[in-house]
Amino acid sequence: MQIKTHYEDGKYFECNIPDEDIEVMPGVPWGNVSQPFTPAFWRLACIANGAISDTARYHLGTSLKEEVIACLLGGHGVKGELGLAAFDYLCKKNIVNEYYSVEDIELMLREPLDIDGRFIKYRYPRQKAKYIFVALQYLNSNTPPLEGGKKLRDWLTAIPGIGYKTASWIARNWLDATDIAILDIHIHRAGVIAGIFLPNDNVAKDYLRMENNFVQLANGIGIPANVLDNQIWNELRTAPATVRKMLEEKSVASVDRCGLPASHNSSTNRNYKLFASVQ
Repeated sequence: MQIKTHYEDGKYFECNIPDEDIEVMPGVPWGNVSQPFTPAFWRLACIANGAISDTARYHLGTSLKEEVIACLLGGHGVKGELGLAAFDYLCKKNIVNEYYSVEDIELMLREPLDIDGRFIKYRYPRQKAKYIFVALQYLNSNTPPLEGGKKLRDWLTAIPGIGYKTASWIARNWLDATDIAILDIHIHRAGVIAGIFLPNDNVAKDYLRMENNFVQLANGIGIPANVLDNQIWNELRTAPATVRKMLEEKSVASVDRCGLPASHNSSTNRNYKLFASVQ
């Protein structure tokens, strides 16, 4: 048994984790809790950050329609701060309750956005305007199933511009769903390091199989899948140099589907200082 104690906010807590050679799921050992990105590491990281009891932060909108718009504006090629700024601007224009044409929405998305005193233009205004317009039409004409994450996710994929990943993001946020996963590049890389994915697994073709592996890992370490994917996303995007080193140790190349993060940014988040002090 790996027993780790951690001190934070004036309190100690103890986390018991199985020995590193014990399998958390077939073919995947727990690993050393002090080694970044092992299953044992992820269990301790989630518990240490108090992430398990905090799900309110997943909601970006105040309605499912707003959640759909927020997630459509984020994703690949758009930084989180920019997507949220665009979402906030559209909400101020009452995008959900007022009728706007595709052209109207595109014009709004072309407005420079104030992000920490810098005015930045949103990427893909024409494409995203079309997606938002069609999504609102669909949501206004159909009743979504809210009994579970998979049901809502699969229903959302009928909307043009919304694939499994975006639909999973929406369903995870809105329902706090634990039966689905948001398989972005960070989750793919973390899965390769943990041993549940291969470098050339194809998210576009193998989403459901990869999702099943991820949910199985989450269940195995006793962390809800929605908490785990959010924790991984926050960790990996702030430690690209560490991620690159660990992927290279597994013979991952830049040409593989999971790729390699740029090595010039070595910023880390609080967990690396946190785990350096774990006894």
